Amino acid sequence: MKKLRYILMSNKVILSLISACLALNSFGQNEPVLVDEVIAVVGKNAIFKSDIDASVTQLQMQGAPKDFSTSCYVLQERLFEKLLVHKAEVDSVEVSDQEIDDAINRRMDYMLMSLGGSEKDFLKYYGKSVLQFKKEIRGTVADNILGQKVKGEITRSVTISPNEVMNYFNAIPGDSLPVVPESYKIAQLVVKAKPNAYEKKRVEKKLNDIRNRIINGTDFGLMAGIHSDDPGSRQRDGDLGFLSRNQLVPEFSAVAFQLQPGEISEVVESPFGFHIIQVIEKKGNLIHARHILKSPAIYESDMEKARQRADSISQVIKSGVDFNKLASDLSDDEASKVNGGVVRNQQTGGDYFEVEELEQNLYIKLQSMNEGEITKPEIFNMLDNSRAYRIIYLMDKLDFHLANIDSDYDRIKSAALAKKQEKELKKWINAHLEGTYIKLPESYKDCLGLSVWFSNETKPISQK
Repeated sequence: MKKLRYILMSNKVILSLISACLALNSFGQNEPVLVDEVIAVVGKNAIFKSDIDASVTQLQMQGAPKDFSTSCYVLQERLFEKLLVHKAEVDSVEVSDQEIDDAINRRMDYMLMSLGGSEKDFLKYYGKSVLQFKKEIRGTVADNILGQKVKGEITRSVTISPNEVMNYFNAIPGDSLPVVPESYKIAQLVVKAKPNAYEKKRVEKKLNDIRNRIINGTDFGLMAGIHSDDPGSRQRDGDLGFLSRNQLVPEFSAVAFQLQPGEISEVVESPFGFHIIQVIEKKGNLIHARHILKSPAIYESDMEKARQRADSISQVIKSGVDFNKLASDLSDDEASKVNGGVVRNQQTGGDYFEVEELEQNLYIKLQSMNEGEITKPEIFNMLDNSRAYRIIYLMDKLDFHLANIDSDYDRIKSAALAKKQEKELKKWINAHLEGTYIKLPESYKDCLGLSVWFSNETKPISQK
């Protein structure tokens, strides 16, 4: 039963490990700082004791065993991650600054959302600002992306059939079926406030003035660092790195891919605001670009118009019009509107949220709702910290129950696929340990999951 639960929850545990690593040094922040200790090495990549300790603490706070087995598990995961990074380095796998920035922003958005979207609460909880936190986790995130790229190549061809899913489920003893906690499937329709015409003209004029200064000789990067509203690229003089068309919104890519290296665009409007774009280099289907973004301000009068629009849409839904169709047509949240408003769980990749994964205020509302009902339009903070109104639609509610193939097929399929992928990854590990420099801590020698690592540990050269 424990093994199955581990497999079913593997995505959540991996995210917990990542979160713990991202929160490195958050615990005991007022204690004296000690020099960190390297406890293991894979290739040229070190694993630090503080990393292991922080991850263990985080997992044990979430219910992992309070014994050495959790430390064994964390070190095993870290060793595998570093082996993937080592393989990426050998194969010259690259990760762009834009990929790192996007990953950092997604994770930071999730962490901020869990704290109510407040950067002040973030500072209080973690003892550091969002900007400082982003700088500290950059190396960890880069390694994680490299590792995921290699892991994706290893498991790319691994698929699972419905018959295999059924066989996997039928092999579980009846008394070992995992318990599925109370969970909810929701959709949302988001109404963002639109900037008024005067504010848009003001920002467009400001950006045109900046463009003219650049045309007349002022450095583009300097102006980006001073004026851009894009916090990610502003720190790099507006540099976005190499990008493909599908990584950019259509309004931006339509202009950027027409520019020649060194050329500066006219002012371009996109859902994010107004841009000036400069292409630095072209390479195949990629462009290396930088930009300056200015976003129009939103005033309370704009928010009031958004509230009125959300109220009108709410009345249309109550009249019987299909919510998912309306969300696809009208929602201002691009991530969910393509799924008919269905909100995807970023931790599991599925459509259901367990209680602890929901905002507390939202959970309280969902408890008293029936399937098919909607909430009143309410204001909330989007992941980019902008304010908007949203209507939540309760699509499905699962009570606490034993897993079954009918209501939990997606969960069981994910578990079966994860088990099959795990076998493939173990084969890969065994094939790539030989010839890789490995140094391990003697204190972990009794960890069952590390036996293959210790058997391949690089032996010291004997001294004559």
